[in-house]
Amino acid sequence: VSIRAATSRGELSERAVLRAFDVAEREACDVVSCSFVLRRASRSLLDAVERMRGAGRFIVGAAGRRTDPPSGFPERTPYCLAVAAVDRLGRPLAGARSGPWIDIAAPGEGLFVVTNSGRIYRGFGESSAACALVSGIVALMIAAARRKDAYSAVASVLLAEIAN
Repeated sequence: VSIRAATSRGELSERAVLRAFDVAEREACDVVSCSFVLRRASRSLLDAVERMRGAGRFIVGAAGRRTDPPSGFPERTPYCLAVAAVDRLGRPLAGARSGPWIDIAAPGEGLFVVTNSGRIYRGFGESSAACALVSGIVALMIAAARRKDAYSAVASVLLAEIAN
């Protein structure tokens, strides 16, 4: 399920994110990939993330750029897997956010993307790309675990990691 929270001009509000989370809950999405940061995380947003976690769903959030101010989401949001970007050698990308709140780092430079029209584009990058990559890996882990009837084991490992 593809849910767009931002406007066509790229503007984003917490209200739009909450509406997108509502859709994700209704559609029973296992993974919600959030390639954005929000300055503030209201009680409503924190409650929405907690509800998703309680339902066994995963919220994956992009860490953002070093020039971004401290963020309420994902930086101060429990149960959100915060993703930073690294280069091909595993080094943090220039300008990438870092800190003890980062849960995982993933490749974030020069990734390939297939557009809605089917064209292949190379150059997707930074923590938004790393977030999308981690979200896909989590979704594959869930699918594999369901086939082996071990979903709860994978979920408990991932959720324990996110909580720390």
